[in-house]
Amino acid sequence: MHELRTRAAGIFVHIQFHVDLDPKISLAEAHKIVVEVERRLLEVYPAADILIHPDPKGEAEAHGIAHFSPHGGEH
Repeated sequence: MHELRTRAAGIFVHIQFHVDLDPKISLAEAHKIVVEVERRLLEVYPAADILIHPDPKGEAEAHGIAHFSPHGGEH
């Protein structure tokens, strides 16, 4: 897991992060994993809005706001 971001808005907690998964698994398998992770988080944070971005482990290029420079260009 990387690029974890959390924030609160009223009664809601927003949780988003990237998770590295085996690049050889199917989209259906990746979906099952992400849904299970979301289910477990909702047990602890029932009012959470959760966004999980699956990345193919070792094959994903850098992306997202953490890799963007506000001065133009990317890191």
